[in-house]
Amino acid sequence: MRAFASDLDRTLIYSRRLITEEIDEASIELVETLNGREVSYMTKKAITQLTNLLNDTMFIPVTTRTTEQYKRISIFSERFNPEYAITTNGAVILKDGEPLSEWTNIIKERMRNLSLSFHETYEWLQTYEKYEWVKSVNEADQTFLYLVVHRESFTDEHLQTLRDYFQPGGWRVYAHGRKIYCIPTAISKWSAVSFLKEKLGIDRICAAGDSELDVEMILHADFGIAPIHGELAKMDYDVTFTTTMNIEAAEEMLQRVEHALSTEVQL
Repeated sequence: MRAFASDLDRTLIYSRRLITEEIDEASIELVETLNGREVSYMTKKAITQLTNLLNDTMFIPVTTRTTEQYKRISIFSERFNPEYAITTNGAVILKDGEPLSEWTNIIKERMRNLSLSFHETYEWLQTYEKYEWVKSVNEADQTFLYLVVHRESFTDEHLQTLRDYFQPGGWRVYAHGRKIYCIPTAISKWSAVSFLKEKLGIDRICAAGDSELDVEMILHADFGIAPIHGELAKMDYDVTFTTTMNIEAAEEMLQRVEHALSTEVQL
């Protein structure tokens, strides 16, 4: 069995600000709305490419979004309808839209073994609400935490302070744009993908993603790729990158994934 595990935001789906003026409006399709507001798009070519890929390949959406946020992306439920999807940065595996209890139990057990509990870390992080550079302190389904910050005033010293607190307790801290994620080591996108790989007998897997949250998944895949506009391009990882940027990068990634799966060679 072959599979394609892919991050969503800024990898397959894009906000309006990542659609350049050169892109013909007729070539894009709205794939997500929220309260009547247009949120995310794909190019029609990328939709066709992904549709064709699914003829002989399992597609596994992998996202840091919560399950509720993931389900807002209408094209997945209405057109692709993947049997499995991974949400909440790997804490949840959905099978036919419902959490897979087997994986949920595994995650709960791993979380119990952390030296810092979710509630302890959330209580501590809430003390950061008083700082001017913090816009908000948030939690995702009592699984991980994230700050929304004013990026221009968020410093390396702030980041190191967070890491000094979280890492000894079994948590990792990632800076991704305006969001600073604090995530238990028990949870990762790759651990969920790896679980499905073994459970379903997947023998060849390709992966795509744009951030440090995706890098483990990309590096462990038989073929992995990242868009050149993502934060990974600024980091010292041995990752294959696209030559195109923004919404057009999705088309290049899908083309190269299809080639990698059809030739069964690592590009």
